[in-house]
Amino acid sequence: MDLVFEDFDTTNEPDDVAPRQANDINYVGSTGGGGGSSDDDDAAEQLPDMQNDELIKEVLTKGIDLRLYSQQIEQELSQLEEEQLTNYEQHEAALLELDSEIRGCDDVLANMEKLLVNFKSSLGAINNDIQALQSDSLSMSMRLKNRVVAEKQLDKIIQGVVVPPEAVRTICDGDVNEKYLECLIEVNKRIAYMRVHSKQHRKLKAFQEIQPELDRLCLRASSKIREFLLDKINDLRSLNTNAHVLQKSVFLKYRFFNHFLIERHPEAA
Repeated sequence: MDLVFEDFDTTNEPDDVAPRQANDINYVGSTGGGGGSSDDDDAAEQLPDMQNDELIKEVLTKGIDLRLYSQQIEQELSQLEEEQLTNYEQHEAALLELDSEIRGCDDVLANMEKLLVNFKSSLGAINNDIQALQSDSLSMSMRLKNRVVAEKQLDKIIQGVVVPPEAVRTICDGDVNEKYLECLIEVNKRIAYMRVHSKQHRKLKAFQEIQPELDRLCLRASSKIREFLLDKINDLRSLNTNAHVLQKSVFLKYRFFNHFLIERHPEAA
């Protein structure tokens, strides 16, 4: 079989190289017998493709025997294989140890992943708790503000309707004097507050409970100060009484008694 290498320049080769190249090519491309073999046919089909291979071109250009070159390559490959096997055997223990360490690292990383997943879940629960606490805090803050406002309003109401126990005892059982006058002024303030705010706070239970008590206290105070004023008026009729001194020390000083009777119990005035 005749083979032609296109675009392959051999004009600059020595004279003895060309016959050897022809022999090598004839060896590769020739049939082993009259009928030929499938391997030879395959090699013949591959030769045109091998013409473009740089390594083949270089080998053919240098006039190297392809069989010897193939054997040399096989020897080098075998030597490299043996070297790699020897190198692997030498480093087998280190490679096994490295593999064990890698597996250990994989286990550690898997545990770390589980821990991080659990930590993320815990953070989510903590975040929910924080949001719940914030909501509770806002609710408590709102309730506190409402309580402060209600406390201020209740304080005004309490100060307006509650009579101190000491004042009640003085009005009911005490002597009519300057202290009695002070307590009566406080009671009168409570009565005035009740009358002014009775419509606004009439539904409050405190107003409903305190009103009868204030009425009874007003009646008791009216009775006592009426007796006190009548006694002082009777003293004016006495011949030994200095009317000017009595008017200045009693009637002017306790003139609020008379105003109280006129305003709160006109029948007794």
